[in-house]
Amino acid sequence: MTDSSEIMDKGVEAALRLACEEGWPAVTLSGVAERAGLELDAFYGVADKSAIGHAVAGWFDSAMLREAPVLEGTPRERLFDVLMNRFEAMEPYRDGLVSFWKWRQRQPAEMARMAVERKTTADWALVSAGLDGSQDVPAGLRGVNLAWVVAKAGRAWRKDQGPDFTRTMSTLDRELRAAEEREGWLARVMGGRRRNTQSAETPSDSPAAETAAGADEPPDAPEQS
Repeated sequence: MTDSSEIMDKGVEAALRLACEEGWPAVTLSGVAERAGLELDAFYGVADKSAIGHAVAGWFDSAMLREAPVLEGTPRERLFDVLMNRFEAMEPYRDGLVSFWKWRQRQPAEMARMAVERKTTADWALVSAGLDGSQDVPAGLRGVNLAWVVAKAGRAWRKDQGPDFTRTMSTLDRELRAAEEREGWLARVMGGRRRNTQSAETPSDSPAAETAAGADEPPDAPEQS
């Protein structure tokens, strides 16, 4: 007997294959069932077309996690490799995904859901890179910071031409470097505030006080060319 998770997996892949051919709006649940080699009633109580769409992001997160964890190199290098694993898994479904995302961008409720999905992807990318342990910056903030990277790299992937991922890799590398700078700034700010809390008697003209004050200044924005 096919269980619910297997039905959903087959449904997502079948829906994306159909979307590659005819666009996401034209995809129907009966068409998905036929392409997946399942009877329509297999989806009863499991998923309709909307639920299948909501499972797409998680389907690629799972593909990312099925790769061996990336535990060597700097944190930025690990995250680069992990997220590229996800983009590589997406590539065979490019046309279907682009159609799906274009449809979602016209649906306000779907736009809100996409933001949540990007945060979930970011959180699991940190897990796959072995970076979900204790850090100077809370895990929630780290996930939000990386979710921005996921969004920017995803937009670059949509515009890439050919299978070499040139635009995607360039954007991902640049945005991960920027995220690293933001995280460093947040760590300095939070560390400075902790020191101030623990050492309220520290003189205001001491080096520690100067360091804490300077930490409240965010990284300089890049100059516009």
